Amino acid sequence: MKIASISQAEVNAFPQGAVWNAFVNLLAMSEESELGEEQIPAWHAFWYESEVQNGGHLQYFLNRGIREASRAVISLRRLGGLGFSEILSGALVVWELSERRNPTTPEECASEALQAEFDDFDARYGYAEPALMEILESHLAENQSLFVVIHP
Repeated sequence: MKIASISQAEVNAFPQGAVWNAFVNLLAMSEESELGEEQIPAWHAFWYESEVQNGGHLQYFLNRGIREASRAVISLRRLGGLGFSEILSGALVVWELSERRNPTTPEECASEALQAEFDDFDARYGYAEPALMEILESHLAENQSLFVVIHP
């Protein structure tokens, strides 16, 4: 199980963000297999948030795949993100209803995005409360020792 380590001096220099930045760096720079079972729900939520914010559910599925999406549904529920779990579940059903192949050119990707089959899910994601980042922030606050240690 990987845990980020930061110094007290780093925390003192950036009290509002040093722990958060270490948390995000840990999740972004780790593979699921490197993390402990207690860390994995946050990892799934982080990647779901990152991909959907950058390119919607289409990008999430293209980059992360259905196996990870299925696991993320469970992880989101475990973190208290029931609304996000339901949104992703619905999008996953739509994804699985069509035969898919990964686009190989930017034009193919743009063409697929213009079909707008995930627009409703993307919109619902944007209005879900509390925001997924807030859920992750709360999870970190309650479980900091699972992710970040502060050394002298």
